[in-house]
Amino acid sequence: MFKAIPSRRHSSDSMVSVFHKRIRRTTAVEIGLIVIWIAIESLSPFGFMRQISLLPISLLALIIIILSIRWHKPTPSWPWWTISIALFLFLVGATARAELHTLGNFSPQRSFLPDLLTMPGYLLLGIGLIGFWHSMSIKTRYHDGVLLDGLMAGLALLALTWAYVIEPVESHSISLGVYLVLSLYPALSAFLLMVTVRLAFSPGTRRTTAYWLLMATMASMLIGDVIYMLVETHLITLADPLRDLPYALAYLGGASTALSYSMTSLTRPVTFRGEVPLFPRIVLVAISLFIAPLLIIKDTARPTDRIILFLIAVALVAVAVLRLVKALHQAEHSERQLSYQALHDHLTNLPNRIFLRSHFEDTGRYQWSLPSSLAVLFLDLDRFKLVNDMLGHTLADELLVQVAERLQQNVRPGDIVARVGGDEFVIVLLDINQSDEALATANRIRNCLRVPYVIHDAELYVSASIGIAFSSDHEDGDFESLIRDADIAMYHAKQAGRDAVFVFNMSMHIMATEKAELENDLHHALGKGQLYLLYQPLVSLLNGQVDGLEALVRWTHPKFGELSPTRFIKLAEETGVIAELGKWVMEEACYQFAEWRSAGIDVGNIQIGVNVSALQLHDPLFVDQVKETINAYNIPASSICLEITESSLMDDPDHSISALAALRELGVHLAIDDFGTEYSSLAYLKRFPVDYLKIDRSFVDSLVETGSADESLIAAIVAMAKALGISTIAEGVERPEQVDRLIGLGCEIAQGFFYSRPVHASRIPRLIRSRSLSSSADAEHIAHGSTQV
Repeated sequence: MFKAIPSRRHSSDSMVSVFHKRIRRTTAVEIGLIVIWIAIESLSPFGFMRQISLLPISLLALIIIILSIRWHKPTPSWPWWTISIALFLFLVGATARAELHTLGNFSPQRSFLPDLLTMPGYLLLGIGLIGFWHSMSIKTRYHDGVLLDGLMAGLALLALTWAYVIEPVESHSISLGVYLVLSLYPALSAFLLMVTVRLAFSPGTRRTTAYWLLMATMASMLIGDVIYMLVETHLITLADPLRDLPYALAYLGGASTALSYSMTSLTRPVTFRGEVPLFPRIVLVAISLFIAPLLIIKDTARPTDRIILFLIAVALVAVAVLRLVKALHQAEHSERQLSYQALHDHLTNLPNRIFLRSHFEDTGRYQWSLPSSLAVLFLDLDRFKLVNDMLGHTLADELLVQVAERLQQNVRPGDIVARVGGDEFVIVLLDINQSDEALATANRIRNCLRVPYVIHDAELYVSASIGIAFSSDHEDGDFESLIRDADIAMYHAKQAGRDAVFVFNMSMHIMATEKAELENDLHHALGKGQLYLLYQPLVSLLNGQVDGLEALVRWTHPKFGELSPTRFIKLAEETGVIAELGKWVMEEACYQFAEWRSAGIDVGNIQIGVNVSALQLHDPLFVDQVKETINAYNIPASSICLEITESSLMDDPDHSISALAALRELGVHLAIDDFGTEYSSLAYLKRFPVDYLKIDRSFVDSLVETGSADESLIAAIVAMAKALGISTIAEGVERPEQVDRLIGLGCEIAQGFFYSRPVHASRIPRLIRSRSLSSSADAEHIAHGSTQV
């Protein structure tokens, strides 16, 4: 039906895994040694590299980052390479600052050439951080918000720096350009730190070690830039090693981030759940807007300072307003998206049941009733659970998407296609004047769904059962009842053999109502004592002796009267009550058998047959339950014969074989019920440790005719069973002609109305004492005491 494509793994994967484990063990030790070395070289007055301690640290960190990129292979890797180039520019700029002093000055006091080398590094570092954000999420519309938050943080720090640091110490001996450059460094670092924080705390992000190390790196860089500005403006005096220490820690943080085994998490896509919470954004905007009044009340005498502060304030307010506008747009978009998601299926993007209810209830509210020319098709894919089990949920979801596309392609533009369940779809046909149009649409949909699907090189065939209901048949105009009736019709299509179309009629509603009532009452039937057992004899075709009894459950329903198993066993299986029911039948049959024995009835080798459902057979506790029940009533295990249908065995053949072997060890007998109606595989039959094959009555019915095809089939089953040492039992024997032919075919045991109908336990002792039955009339005489044997 399909072919699976095996996954391929590169040989380097195992090497990377080993490297990750090694990094986990050694990273902490390496980082600790580097920190100690930095402290010694930076703080010790005897360090021989005291003046250039930042250079080896930065070179070492850059080498570690480059090697880590090659080892870890993050995808994509360009953000890391961009950051590496930025760190290289910082290194070149720092070296130039130490060596050039005033060479290439644009002012008498300071060379701008190192700044021209360093400033692009901040730009590249920002691009790298935004690259992390882009790699994490496909929601590109949120990138603007990250940039605006960073700009607000940078402008706020720039405004405060200029107003309360630069302007108070500003002197005519230092040019305005130098002050502007010095104040830009912490502002840019604040921007980068805010972007990093937003990156780490974005919804859906799992904050690994790499995120915390990256935030520590950006914080160290901000501290270094603030110290650098204060030193250069002569507000504080600090030795070069102490001034360089935050930068060294920043390089160390960058290296540690790259070295960490979790560094790939920075570029790994995440399930993005929307914007950051509203409260932090409001706080950020409020603080940024509050800075403007602080700048206004600042006593600034120089016109140049007033102009600069005014421009900064205008830029800050503009960015804050843009951020608010952005937040409002995102809130509006989120509201629309939530509204859409509430009314549409997330997988297929089709309308869902809530959409249908809302749409047609609103229509009915104003028009008092649904349009009479409306038809609803309820569609359910056949055996979709099997597809799920074979392919898994991911490929099954792809199949549902393709089904949804085909449905949309085969209806008219005005019609509505909705997904209302796992593999259930509703199609609303508007302006349908004749029922033939709805039937033609339903059959067209069935035909289009039969065309094979190709999913990941797997070819699948899917069919659908469809039920139809018309609004013209519903005077109340309730759309939910219309869907319910279409669902009922679909269920009848399933019952008829699937891949069919049924139109709802009132008899279906009566049957559905009765089924629902029976289903509800079945849960209480045992507790109310409404269930009881009848017993039907199994008779030897050779001598007419009673060889066994089959326990058959009946239900005395307070409304519907006496119900045979055909009315409620399937319901019990669908609702899960079958396990409790099967346990009760087993206990009741064993109890009755023990009562016959205690009454002195010679049961001899008679076996009592008990039917076992698939749910019971596949229950891990079932074998222990059988053992406990037999021991509780102190009856021989060989007096119990468990009857299991062929289909139940084939649900999971390997588990069935294991369960049958365990039951066989207890000493119970085993029979395959309804043999011939399902697989009838000789290969599996050889593996099943069973004692009896019960030939289904559908084959026995035709034995009244000579030379029927079923006669040949029964002969083959009997021959196959004898070859395997298995006895055969014919079910549904009702005529003497059938008995004669079964004897001629070599069948050993018969069961049916010809010998006896199912009877109450009180009538069984006389049948057992007779030891021989030749017909149902004989059974009646014996049961009523008219015949003495």
